[in-house]
Amino acid sequence: MGKKQPDNSSIYKEMDESLLHFCSLLENEKIDEAFKWQQENRIPLEEIMPNAVDAFNKFKGKRNHRAALQIGLKYQFEPNLINPLYLAEWNRLYKNGQFEDAAQWAKEQNLSEVELRRSSHKAYENYLKEGRVEDAFRVIKNYDIVKEAMLEITLSEYNKAYEENDFLKAAMLGKEFGFSLKRTSLAAIYQTLNDLKTGEFRKAVGIIHDFYLLSDDVFEVIPEEDGKNLVKDIVKYLLEPGFENDKFHLLDDFAKKADLVDRTVDNHLLQALRSAMIALAVKKHNSLLKDGNIKSARSVRKSFFLFSAPVPQKFFVTMLDEAILHHRRLLENGELDEAVKIKNEYGFFTNDLMVEKKDSIVNDAVKLVIRSMENQDFISAKRLIDEYMIPGHLISESVFKSVFDLFRQYHYSDILKIFDSIKLNPDEESIAVNLISVFQKFIEKKEYIYAAEYATKVRLAKSYAHDAALRGWKVFFLEKNFDKALSIKTRFKLPGKMTLETATNMYWNLVDKGEYSEASGIRRNYKVSLSIMQWFKELFNIIFSKNSPAEKDKKSPFI
Repeated sequence: MGKKQPDNSSIYKEMDESLLHFCSLLENEKIDEAFKWQQENRIPLEEIMPNAVDAFNKFKGKRNHRAALQIGLKYQFEPNLINPLYLAEWNRLYKNGQFEDAAQWAKEQNLSEVELRRSSHKAYENYLKEGRVEDAFRVIKNYDIVKEAMLEITLSEYNKAYEENDFLKAAMLGKEFGFSLKRTSLAAIYQTLNDLKTGEFRKAVGIIHDFYLLSDDVFEVIPEEDGKNLVKDIVKYLLEPGFENDKFHLLDDFAKKADLVDRTVDNHLLQALRSAMIALAVKKHNSLLKDGNIKSARSVRKSFFLFSAPVPQKFFVTMLDEAILHHRRLLENGELDEAVKIKNEYGFFTNDLMVEKKDSIVNDAVKLVIRSMENQDFISAKRLIDEYMIPGHLISESVFKSVFDLFRQYHYSDILKIFDSIKLNPDEESIAVNLISVFQKFIEKKEYIYAAEYATKVRLAKSYAHDAALRGWKVFFLEKNFDKALSIKTRFKLPGKMTLETATNMYWNLVDKGEYSEASGIRRNYKVSLSIMQWFKELFNIIFSKNSPAEKDKKSPFI
């Protein structure tokens, strides 16, 4: 057997553990960690420098210039050792075809303009040939490339792309470098037509927007046949299936990016496209409303500006008609909140086209008012009357029917609630007759206070409220419920002359009975006047009353 060779697996075998770990980190390109380790463990610089130089040379030999540079910079190697590595790294990247990386390295390390221009131009050219047009444009922007310097290669790629039916590439180059509008627009149109037919609708919509394809400027320069094809295929492949299959997000995206509905266009083909788009949108809107899908109907209406765009009147009227039908269904189902939204959104009372339809809309609301009254939902009834400006004569019959039903149920306070919610005009003869009938009904039932409140609420002549209040006042006054009687007098502002005679009689009746405290209150509250003789009589009764055993402890009401 031959002589056993020594173990040379590590040139650092005999070093202490700290230095050994430092070297291991260097070998594994963990230069920052190695430097930190050396600092923390206070390894003398003279001990690690031979190993740092060795690692530097090894990385340099393997063309790992960045690792070598990192070591050289950390340990402050001589510039003549470090500086050549910057250019060496650029050469390595360039020779490996990493042209943008080479340009970025040249930019970061402040290499000469030659290296930067050479590598960035090559990166642009390489991306163009690979069809990575957006990356090529990014290089132009990031490295401040003068476009004129790249004109020859760009024009060559532009023509080649056109010949090879790579229309999107041709269109992008044409737009970026300002090549022929006609040829660039045609390339974009041909790409759009391909995308529409293959179902790449988002991409097609993006191209239409990016290249302003639906503009008068473009349609002025392209052949009419190409314009016709674009319009035809947009309708055939995008709009018609989109509306049919409820692709509302796609349609909204198209409407916004095409910007065709709400702006002026002169070209007859674009006008035809807009008309077709509006017709389809209106048709879908009406279908959605008919199905009760108001959310999607709103979306279509908003996306295609159906209330602000130049929508032909014949289409607009169909939208309003369908909105009225939907509104009617909502009212029939008692969905008042949604019905009011529709009324406001579609301008039922503000749109000139709705003038002839207003009576029909109000009649639909009246039906719900009647149902609400029957269900004693007076709040909803009032809201309907206010929202739809319903004239009193249209609902008076229902109102009075509900009122007399409540009379039979003795629900007098609910009757007042009706007239809190609903205001009828007492100047209309037919209404006035019924209003007075209700008043008389309260009087018949001797509900005088309700009658007075009612007369006030419905704005009957003041005499009605005073007559009822006086009757109620007398009931309480004669029952000696003087506090209640006084509150009625005050509340309904009964004139003193209406209560004076009764109050005066009550005053003397109380005096005769020796009830001087209450008599005094009557005199003060009702301003009962006394003659000199009556004053003496009252005083005489009071004096004798004070001397009686029963009255000795009572305080004089006149003090």
